Amino acid sequence: MLKALFYLSVFCLLFLIACSGNKKNTQKNDTVFLVNVSNKDWGQKTFIEKNRNAAEYKSLLNFKFDSNLTAAFIESTRDLKQHYPSSLKKFNIGNIPREWVPIHQYKNKYYLYSAAESDLEGRLIVTDTTLIRQWGYDDGPIAQPLLSVKKTAKNTWLLKTDAYYQSPPNAETLIIHTIDRSTNLAVWEEFSKLRGHNYWLCVPRDNADKFDMIVNRSDGRSKIGEFIFDKIDYQKLLITNR
Repeated sequence: MLKALFYLSVFCLLFLIACSGNKKNTQKNDTVFLVNVSNKDWGQKTFIEKNRNAAEYKSLLNFKFDSNLTAAFIESTRDLKQHYPSSLKKFNIGNIPREWVPIHQYKNKYYLYSAAESDLEGRLIVTDTTLIRQWGYDDGPIAQPLLSVKKTAKNTWLLKTDAYYQSPPNAETLIIHTIDRSTNLAVWEEFSKLRGHNYWLCVPRDNADKFDMIVNRSDGRSKIGEFIFDKIDYQKLLITNR
């Protein structure tokens, strides 16, 4: 009887180990690859990241400047003070979220994006005196003074800023249209003499964990192109989400 119980216990233990191993393998194979190419010259993996603790996820949502970004930002604020020697005007920015990250659409779903070249491009910071734009890691964060701030509707804010660093200096109007109150997902609309009329999607950093991420990576042997997302009909999006 004891011998039979011993063999039964061993069998159950081996069965549990086998199931655990299969579960791990299943989880590992759950990664959804959108691109998975490797040849003699280059390699590229583009996949959907669902793990909020992944390094790419943490990197995108980390708004703390490293030493290089800090140096670039100090230089930017020095230039700003030269153009605006007096103290900048402070505005009541109400409930506008302070930190924003870009959102993209792929097959009718919204995603964060960890780019092959720069994760930081398109991030925005709103303070009571400036709009801080990040065009990419190499360019660093650039502070533009706010010229006016106005809430024009329940879910809409209008900001006017001065892109003084452009040649010639360029006044910009930005409208933040919140289209989803559960995530604060917003369409940012820009009117600029230099760049024209543009739209993009952003979500506050505090709500970014409600979205999965698409990660685009090279194997290091050569540069790769960025992932091509769906083209968004922003006017339709604004009309349907008023």
